[in-house]
Amino acid sequence: MDDQITETFKKCQIPVENAQTGKHLVELLSGTGDTVITTLIHKFEAAVNRAHDGFDSPDIFVLVDEGHRSQYGTFNIKMQKVFPKGCFIAFTGTPLMKKEKSTANRFGGLIDVYSITDAVEDGAVVPLLYEGRHNLIEVNENH
Repeated sequence: MDDQITETFKKCQIPVENAQTGKHLVELLSGTGDTVITTLIHKFEAAVNRAHDGFDSPDIFVLVDEGHRSQYGTFNIKMQKVFPKGCFIAFTGTPLMKKEKSTANRFGGLIDVYSITDAVEDGAVVPLLYEGRHNLIEVNENH
């Protein structure tokens, strides 16, 4: 996943750095360059614990894959503290819809919706065809 994200940004001809450790992530964030920094959540957590002062630039965008999974506990609170002016954008195929755990509410609403109809039209998935049937089954004392 880490390499896939990095390579995707490289294909867009955008400068990209891959943080190898939490310490490396803090070093990259402390730099002055305009670059995309990629990392995975476990490295990010180590960086959050190291970055006590936080990074208050409004030019920080945090892209969260599978946003419905990792953003409802103390870790999200820490991330918000470290990036108080950051823009958090989540991607999810299965958003949480409960009042207390709403992916859209956590991240400020929907930017776009890619529906199953869109996926079928794009050829990304095949349509699901379902025909419900009832079978009559007789049960007697012998069987």
